[in-house]
Amino acid sequence: MTLLLGSRSREQILLSADGLSTSDFGGGPSVGRSTLQKLFECGRFAVGHYGDNWLRFEGKNIGMKQLVNYWKQSGVADSIGDALDSLCRYVSRHVDSKTRGGFWFAGFNDQRQPECYRIEPPQWRPAVIQAAHFMSGDGAQFVPAGWSDHIAAFEAAYDLQKQSGMLVFGGHLHQLRITQDGCHWTVPWQNIGLGTAEILTSLPNPMGQVDSPRDCIIEEMNRLKDDISRSSGLGGKRRPGLAKMEKEWKGDSPIDWQRAYQLVAIGDEAEHAEPAEVIEANALLFRSHVDALVTSLPSKV
Repeated sequence: MTLLLGSRSREQILLSADGLSTSDFGGGPSVGRSTLQKLFECGRFAVGHYGDNWLRFEGKNIGMKQLVNYWKQSGVADSIGDALDSLCRYVSRHVDSKTRGGFWFAGFNDQRQPECYRIEPPQWRPAVIQAAHFMSGDGAQFVPAGWSDHIAAFEAAYDLQKQSGMLVFGGHLHQLRITQDGCHWTVPWQNIGLGTAEILTSLPNPMGQVDSPRDCIIEEMNRLKDDISRSSGLGGKRRPGLAKMEKEWKGDSPIDWQRAYQLVAIGDEAEHAEPAEVIEANALLFRSHVDALVTSLPSKV
């Protein structure tokens, strides 16, 4: 669920990425976040990511930012060849080979020439990208042929995606320029929370305070699931998934299931995000929507 665009010349490499993250819990894809970072500075080099946003890392799910930070802790070599080899070995050793998607690695070599690579499972071996303009991700199907300007290509792809009724990329664009001197943000990725106000409809002035916005969203998501489970009559020692609860609901349902799936997608996003990436405004709006949905439920059974 991504669109990455790349261009290379003798002077620079330009990488652009969307910020959309979606989840599907049985009700179709729901947006969990519109501000996900998919481009990363790594010393003189850059990494881009497309495909599954949660990577299976040594038996647990982590985000791409965590993976990049783990790898960088071992030290990023000055040579592009050594750095690339280190990244490929690290990924192949720690990330599940069944992962859907892959990475870009870009930078300048010691001869001051640009180099770009694509790294994909199952072998996680680098493949040289030769094209002057290149792209990856599900959103690539909407990019017009012959594109060269990144912003214009994104805008045209947005329009074509909208006409199709699909949702495979979107959210906040961020753009990274790599030169012989290193990486420079031309359109910075900004930590403005999950983008919840862009995903959910507004409610009248959600008020209050929370100590930990991330923990608040996770707690509210579990409250929503528990209350729906009890109201559906499917409660028990093991709570069923949202899709099963919708399928097994007896009689007319008062629940806005699309909104329930949306809330769970946002909660899942918060669960995987770093605490600093979830802001108080996200939690307050999320809690207000959970309150509104739970209020519509019939008496618990």
